Amino acid sequence: MEILKVILLLLLIALLAGIALWCVIYNGLLLTSVNDSLARSRGVKTRLIEVAFAILVAVTVMLSIR
Repeated sequence: MEILKVILLLLLIALLAGIALWCVIYNGLLLTSVNDSLARSRGVKTRLIEVAFAILVAVTVMLSIR
């Protein structure tokens, strides 16, 4: 029963961190997904946005598999 509480706490932390990250990178992610070169010309750090999104997806998948 204690392990279930720990897993639920980890999921809650991941959810809150994911929502916070999504709020921060949303505009850059949207612009990068539409047109990468336009995003770069507007000063968006596209590589950082892509890596952050990949990490967010990886953590989500890892916690979902558990």
